[in-house]
Amino acid sequence: MLFEAIFEHPDSTVWNIFTRIAVTPEFETLRDDILFFVEQYVVNTSKAAMAEKFKIAKKALNNAAGVLILQKYICDIMCGPTLKKGRAGAAPGAAPRKAGGGPT
Repeated sequence: MLFEAIFEHPDSTVWNIFTRIAVTPEFETLRDDILFFVEQYVVNTSKAAMAEKFKIAKKALNNAAGVLILQKYICDIMCGPTLKKGRAGAAPGAAPRKAGGGPT
């Protein structure tokens, strides 16, 4: 039920939630367990919309760089970068994030 509730949110929110888990090395086991659980017990027993959100969550869990995104840039992450400036998934002109994962 928790993951179904998370997957009801916009794509950018789903991305940001799972990216927070991806940036912490100590959470490697948690990442693996989340992927297994969601794939086996949520996606396989739910609607097709859940499968799309799972794809976003899966990519976000592999986002070791910790790049958070704004809602309008979700397509750039999922479909490939289209921004001419800045890093993929960040607003143009955005400052780079600190290694600690906090805002700059």
